[in-house]
Amino acid sequence: MTNVDAVVLDLEGVYFEHGDQRFIDFLTGYGHSREKVIQVYKRHNKVHLHKRGEESSESFWDHIIRNLELRGETKESLLEKMAEQYEENLSLIEWTQSLRKQGKIIAACSNTYIDRVEKLQEKFDFLRNFDHTVFSYEPDVRTLKPNPYIFHILAYRLNLPPERIFMTDDRLDNVHALDSLGFKSALYKSVPELIQEYEELTR
Repeated sequence: MTNVDAVVLDLEGVYFEHGDQRFIDFLTGYGHSREKVIQVYKRHNKVHLHKRGEESSESFWDHIIRNLELRGETKESLLEKMAEQYEENLSLIEWTQSLRKQGKIIAACSNTYIDRVEKLQEKFDFLRNFDHTVFSYEPDVRTLKPNPYIFHILAYRLNLPPERIFMTDDRLDNVHALDSLGFKSALYKSVPELIQEYEELTR
């Protein structure tokens, strides 16, 4: 049996399902290929800088608007449309909150940008479901998964050794990094599969 004191969730693709992909779908509606939208919105260096808190929100959204020629759109209008695409993973929330009632720590660890977190918090008040969070843009983080540094901060904030922490992520490179650092981990596929993996681990 493995003792686990904390369960950690990625946000994009785990706690929130489909939102990022739906927003990309929305942006393709301006006549660009999906590949171009992904390059501008997901892969450009400005995106990584913004997620690390090293690029201002205004500069980031100006980059999106200019490079995708989103005439008539503003930072504020795009954030509203982005938030419209998101839904909480309700069955995941139900499970993790039941673990919370049993005394487990529930945390989030995510590569994200501050204005997305603020807008989704405004819509869902989702931070109430977490005891701790580690976000890439924070001044004492400023790095992206799978860099080991962000996971060291996670363990430090939880005040637990890695082997007492279970984290699920939808990216295999992040799962491999967690494994190499001694965390318990699972690649997220679905809530039933995640629960099964967790129960097998902690049986």
